[in-house]
Amino acid sequence: MSPTTLKVSLMAGGFATVSGLGSATYLLTRSTIEQQLIGEGLKLIKDVNDYKFILFTHKNNQELKTAISKDNLDLNQEAEVKKWCENNLKKWTTDSLLKNAREWCVIPKVKTLKDKLSSKLKTGKDWQEHFKSLASVSGTSNNKFLTTLNASFSGANLNQTSPNGGAKLAEWCTSALNQKIYEVDSTNKTEENILAWCLNGS
Repeated sequence: MSPTTLKVSLMAGGFATVSGLGSATYLLTRSTIEQQLIGEGLKLIKDVNDYKFILFTHKNNQELKTAISKDNLDLNQEAEVKKWCENNLKKWTTDSLLKNAREWCVIPKVKTLKDKLSSKLKTGKDWQEHFKSLASVSGTSNNKFLTTLNASFSGANLNQTSPNGGAKLAEWCTSALNQKIYEVDSTNKTEENILAWCLNGS
């Protein structure tokens, strides 16, 4: 082999080696959707019931409807969302997939009305006075507050002067705030009533 031929061969071999290393480095620096999310400190959904929160929160999301091939979304489609996540979390990261996986495959931060409202219950020493104030707003005969509270407790007969009114109000508020966002009572334990009766500043 002539020196010229040898030189060309070595150059070609060196180029191939550098090229190969470049490809290997590229593959090593790429990450899957799952790796990216975990790297961001996010926790992936493990409990299939958590997909109910996803379906409720994104019930009008056309992208999700298209992704799981549904015209309408309901809470019974957890398996379809779970399957989408399982299929896509192993894929290489793309902007669109990553965006959707963050919204649909990560444990939701908001599960209850307490999470959603991000407010604290009134302190214990305030409950009785707070109860008296709310109970006296419209009088006993036509008081939405008292009617709602009495309807929530079997055998309750609360009025403006009930000594256990504050304790019952605290119990009602705790129960109402712990409702799952997709199971909110639309009659008594409504978000409107909670905002009016349970939170600091109400």
